[in-house]
Amino acid sequence: MVRKVYIEGFTPALVSEEEEEETRYLTGDSNEIAGDSFDKPSTVNPYAGTDADLDDLFYKNEDNISAIKKYYFKRFGEVRIADDEKEKKDLVHDFITHMRWSEVNEVSAGTLAWYVNNADRDEVYNFRQIYDAYKEMPNFYAQGTEDEKPLERLSRFGEGVFDYALGTIASPSGIASIATGGTAKAGAMAANRAFIQTAIKNGVAKVSSKAAKGSLTRGIQKNILLPKQALLEGAKRAALVDTVGAAATNVGMQSTRIGIGAQDNFSIGQMALYTALGGTPGAAIGARAAGKAFKTKRQTERILAKGAAEQGIGILERTGRGYSPDVQKTLDSKDVEKISKDIVDNFNDLNKQVKEPLDPKLVSKGQESLQAAGKRLGLDDQKLVDITLSDDLMKRIAGAAKILLKEGKGKVNPNDRVTKQVYDLLDQDLVSPELYRETLDMLGVDLGTFAKIVLAEGSDLGRKLGRLSQIKDRFVDIEANYGQRTAYEEAMIELQKLHDASGFGGYGRDNPTAYRFNQYRKGILVSQPGTAIRNVASVLGFQAVPNMLVTAINRGLNAARGNPMQGNAVMDSILIGRNIFAQFTGDQRLNLYTSEILKNMPKSEKRLFGNLFGENGMGTSSVGDVGTYTMDRFVRAINILNRGQEHFFRTASFMTSVERQLAEKGLSLTNIAKTGSLSKRIATKEGEELISDDVIQKAIDDSLEFTFANLQDKDTMFGAFANLTTEFINKTPLTLLVPFPRFMFAAMKYQYDFSPLGFLSSVGTKKGRARIAAGDHTGLARNIVGSGLLTGAFMLKNSEYSGGEWYELKDPETGRTLDTRALFPIPQYLFAADTIQRFFSGRDKDTAKFIQDAQTAITGTNFRSGQAGGEFLGGFIEAVSGGGEQKFIESMVGTAGSLGSQYLVFFRPINDVLMQYGGLEPYALEQKGTGLSARGGVFEGATAKALSAPAAQIAANLPFGVGQALYEHLFNEEQKYNIDTTLPVGERVKRYNPILKQLFGTTVYEKTITGRVLSYYGLDYTDTKIYTGDAGFDRQANIIYQRLIDLTLTPGLANPTSNFNTIAQQDAALGNFKNTKLYLRNELRELKKIARAEAKEDNPQLWKAIKMWKDTSVLERSAFDVRMGEGSAREEQAEILEGSLRSVDRMGNIERDNERYLYTPLSKEEEEALERRLYGN
Repeated sequence: MVRKVYIEGFTPALVSEEEEEETRYLTGDSNEIAGDSFDKPSTVNPYAGTDADLDDLFYKNEDNISAIKKYYFKRFGEVRIADDEKEKKDLVHDFITHMRWSEVNEVSAGTLAWYVNNADRDEVYNFRQIYDAYKEMPNFYAQGTEDEKPLERLSRFGEGVFDYALGTIASPSGIASIATGGTAKAGAMAANRAFIQTAIKNGVAKVSSKAAKGSLTRGIQKNILLPKQALLEGAKRAALVDTVGAAATNVGMQSTRIGIGAQDNFSIGQMALYTALGGTPGAAIGARAAGKAFKTKRQTERILAKGAAEQGIGILERTGRGYSPDVQKTLDSKDVEKISKDIVDNFNDLNKQVKEPLDPKLVSKGQESLQAAGKRLGLDDQKLVDITLSDDLMKRIAGAAKILLKEGKGKVNPNDRVTKQVYDLLDQDLVSPELYRETLDMLGVDLGTFAKIVLAEGSDLGRKLGRLSQIKDRFVDIEANYGQRTAYEEAMIELQKLHDASGFGGYGRDNPTAYRFNQYRKGILVSQPGTAIRNVASVLGFQAVPNMLVTAINRGLNAARGNPMQGNAVMDSILIGRNIFAQFTGDQRLNLYTSEILKNMPKSEKRLFGNLFGENGMGTSSVGDVGTYTMDRFVRAINILNRGQEHFFRTASFMTSVERQLAEKGLSLTNIAKTGSLSKRIATKEGEELISDDVIQKAIDDSLEFTFANLQDKDTMFGAFANLTTEFINKTPLTLLVPFPRFMFAAMKYQYDFSPLGFLSSVGTKKGRARIAAGDHTGLARNIVGSGLLTGAFMLKNSEYSGGEWYELKDPETGRTLDTRALFPIPQYLFAADTIQRFFSGRDKDTAKFIQDAQTAITGTNFRSGQAGGEFLGGFIEAVSGGGEQKFIESMVGTAGSLGSQYLVFFRPINDVLMQYGGLEPYALEQKGTGLSARGGVFEGATAKALSAPAAQIAANLPFGVGQALYEHLFNEEQKYNIDTTLPVGERVKRYNPILKQLFGTTVYEKTITGRVLSYYGLDYTDTKIYTGDAGFDRQANIIYQRLIDLTLTPGLANPTSNFNTIAQQDAALGNFKNTKLYLRNELRELKKIARAEAKEDNPQLWKAIKMWKDTSVLERSAFDVRMGEGSAREEQAEILEGSLRSVDRMGNIERDNERYLYTPLSKEEEEALERRLYGN
């Protein structure tokens, strides 16, 4: 007989004699999470109207001093000492600063609201006590105490301004505003935020319009020489950012006040007022930002215009000068007028064709696409519209056509349409793209305009559409103005649809719908704000900073060898940092220079900016090149942050590389710009300084590498393999499992280069030594910097900040754990350090788990747990390692669920915000689904078991509780909270401040000493989870397993004389902990046996049904169906399940009658037997 143990809120200690004498009655839902509702304090503030000063409220109020100390300990785990007067004042000032931040910083406000909404009664009442005192203390500009001296008051005033200023600047909305307007207005913004608090407090509602008007007026007056419209547009943009931050801050503060009883209900009016006032400083900053952007743009444009004047040709809109003699001669020739008229007539003929019947072989969708193409080209299918281009422009277009035909075919055929001749010219590759663009530039003809006229020929009833995409890619595919499609490009998209519909096929278009939806999935996967923020952190911390260090080391080594590099060493080393800061503060110079350099290089521009993360079709300006569907625009919209940061860093890195390469040649970027040669590749004057194509291509390579989006060097074995594999993945269904292969290989290369292994290439190969001999120490410098990063990882793993798992870091004060797996490349260095440490200390993990960890670390996010690739590969490894066929089948189901849920990732920020402010309970939802015992819903039994896991994954992403309601409807039970058996009895996996994941890209959770100890000694979830293949039974067994671990194993870890600590001390002396690991694993195995046995006894019919399927083969069940009728085996199992118990609530408790379960303590003999079983002698 297995003893049943049902304990509510049991502390991690063995049962005492006093507790054994008690009889405890516990209901069937004994695992309810602690923190039931309780009466909140009154809304009345006891300090209101008392005119209390800081002495009364804090300095000489021992109750409040004690309450602040308790608050710091309960919330942050900090032990604050405040014995003398100075320590008390320091404590109070820290608390006041902390509270001021919560009034102006949306992160501080949100995290405080989360704490209050998840605190117990004692903590709530304690915080309310000091909150009331804070709200009634004198303003920071008023007299603080009776004996406060003028200098003390001035100092406190300065502290107040500084607190509000720093809290504002450090907020996400503050950073965004500063990025727009520079730091010059940060003080004004913070002061305005402080004023807002006073206005709210005193009920001043009319201040909004007046203050906003005043801020805008002052901004306009200060920048009187700038266009008023530009200032106002900038003001509106920045005000929008700041109002969002103000609204978030107010929601957090109101949530806090409601949580502690200081406010009854949420006030929409207060939020609206706070939001309106919050936009005022942003408007002022935005006006300043617009001024800076306009000034830098105007200055750069002047440089470019001066350069155009120096050239005398090209960029005719800027110079207003004449054509070169040869071009003028062409324009003056007699046949240009005829060619011009011919082009106009041909274009109008196309207009008419749009309304005529189309080729019947084309599908109806193709007909619609062709009509849409006509619209995109400026043709109205309802009313014929003759071309209205100016005679001058048409003359120049005709001149360009004549020059191209002369170069390609030798002459113009008077018997054929000119547009058709030019189209055939491009179709047959009779002219080069360089000549094509140079011709248009000489005549001042816009690429899109010329293409609109000439390449409209390609839409002639779909005839030659098979070549249309190649012509487009080779000659005209350019996304102008950083993300704005030209009218021609829109037309090409529509024509490409027609090409798809006409059956020509081709890579990526064999199944256009599947291709398009896979691209949407990729876009949605990276759409969360947290993803963009993590990418920014990775690039800044592990590309920008190393870039500066590598440059400094390279220059230093060259100088040491007597071969100093040209230019200023310090300025060159920090160049990438300077360029990033300049762009961050609104400088437009780099953007305009990049645009000018690449304006005649569409392929190069597309290579630099065309693909998000460098993946096929994931454009920074569009999701793909398959159309402008509503979904395309949606995915573009939700990726605005990621697209923006990619473009930002690629521009900064591109221009940094260009400047450095030019400096090495003794050239100046500014001088080249002033001579109008930024876009020229062929010199027309003797001694003319140009940016060569080699420089541009290397700069693009450097920029893509900077954002982990580069293809690898095809001349190396790794590069050839990586590029071939990337192409293969993107062309096959493997892209479903590995959505970002280019990033994966770029990450691998980074890990090799920035590590001690890289020395094998930099100094261990002939090629590497040759580079060093030539003065290129870049590879060697990367190895040195990477070795430093690995050393830092070793120091972290040996410090108090090290978590139990290789990817975990912990706060030693609160015990909260940070999951770094999404923060590339931090976890990669931690994995290397952890692996080496484990190897030499005998704490190494089992082979299967090590392989899983290694593939997660090496391949990055592509194979993380929970991702489709991670589900598939993890299941495969476990199946091969002994999990069997069932485990692999479950991994396939999990993979399908993961793929489905990936389309809903954009809902996660909504759920995180709701969870942060109390709209959803802050617990992680289990995604294993239900088991065979499910009944009463749409799906039951084996069907429910099969479908519930992917349904749970999808439901967990849906917002506002919709997913949980849907799940309950389908399976007649609530979706469960995730169980961690190393947590105390009754606790479930909690998400701490989930909004931090969206604001800073980090995931924080709690890990007990038990969990950290088990991870430290190399044990994993296979040791701490019971698995049978039925989610319902496993959940019930794991609830029991959690109780047993808490009751028996955890106390032994804390007991210095326990068997565990005795063995651990012996192993420490030996320098190898294999015996400790073996001891812990054996203990857990014994507890698993007990938990399984109790779960079987609790729910015998469910176990009988599970066992029936486990104990029979597929052949036996099939034979039974043949004898008894199709489906008889399942029917037999269903009959058994009718008597099983279900787990219906979120805690996973099984159904029971209303009878109470009597807890009877273990007898002395039973307790001794259990201890012998668990702890040996």
